[in-house]
Amino acid sequence: MFRHGFLPLLGLLFLISCQSDSNFIKAEKRDWVESIYASSKVQALNQYAHHSDVSGRLLQYHVKEGDMVEAGDLIAEIDGVNTETRLKIAKSQREQALSGKSRIDELRYQIILSKNVLVQDSADFYRQKRLYTSGVGNKVQLEQRELKYIQSKTQLVSLQTRYKSLQNEINAQLKQSEQNVELAQNQSNAYRICALRKGRVYELRATEGELISPQQTIALIGDAEHFIVEMEIDERDISKIKPEQEVIVKLDAYPNTFKAKLSSVSPHLDAQTQTFHAEARFTSSHPQFYPGLTAESNIIIQKKSQVLVVPNSVLINENTVETSEGEKSILVGLRNTQFVEVVSGIDENTEIIVPK
Repeated sequence: MFRHGFLPLLGLLFLISCQSDSNFIKAEKRDWVESIYASSKVQALNQYAHHSDVSGRLLQYHVKEGDMVEAGDLIAEIDGVNTETRLKIAKSQREQALSGKSRIDELRYQIILSKNVLVQDSADFYRQKRLYTSGVGNKVQLEQRELKYIQSKTQLVSLQTRYKSLQNEINAQLKQSEQNVELAQNQSNAYRICALRKGRVYELRATEGELISPQQTIALIGDAEHFIVEMEIDERDISKIKPEQEVIVKLDAYPNTFKAKLSSVSPHLDAQTQTFHAEARFTSSHPQFYPGLTAESNIIIQKKSQVLVVPNSVLINENTVETSEGEKSILVGLRNTQFVEVVSGIDENTEIIVPK
């Protein structure tokens, strides 16, 4: 596969000017396109492989291949009987903790009554104390009032202490039960596989009843209308690549070519393949594509109009050609596997001898 070259798909063909009775040719001016070849494949935009967070048996799919889904739509369920039981227990504990609030309300009502009793007993005690000081009443009556006042105060303090303790206890139980419900809910949700974003279900990769693990893909989902081409660029070419460059894409499944624009280039070199990953978005209209289609891409590096070129086959060495006037040295420019650009040394009128 050629790494650089003319793009026949753009109609950039070299036309040879031959004489009918000789082996002479002449250089000609043609538009030149320099490109970088990259092996490629088509993927849906925002495509992702959906995995399960837990291991278990796949109970059923709720979608079919080709279906459209919205973010949050249920795709599949995994057997999670234990998690459902834990969720029910956690919710029951939460209800019990919530019922404890009625005990707090009861204590709050008792505290209100106790405060009223304390106010009354306090008033009775200090009234009796003033009377006793004035010589009215006896000491026994004063002591009785004082004892009742102390008992009311003690009762109020006791109720307030119980209220605070019960409130802390109920709040702790309620907080713990809420956490248990949330944990059980999350665990239960882990057994319900839902779409992460809007798209089309391109593939369902498991079978109902099959045991699956978090490493296994459940479904392949991506944009239904927009596609990208993923390319692997040789490290020798990466210095010439930059975003927004035009890309010509040829798919094995279609006879014509499609235009795209380079959207991103990874700064990381894959040590195994010695390539850089890049992506391009299609800019021309196209039929329905499918993720995984193989393609060949040519990234346009530069275009030059009316370049003087000759076939590589007429070169005696790197920069010499045999002409009707003898050998001539030429200054070469762009080069590919078929042609070389002639910067100077000959012109369109020079007769070049084709080596036999």
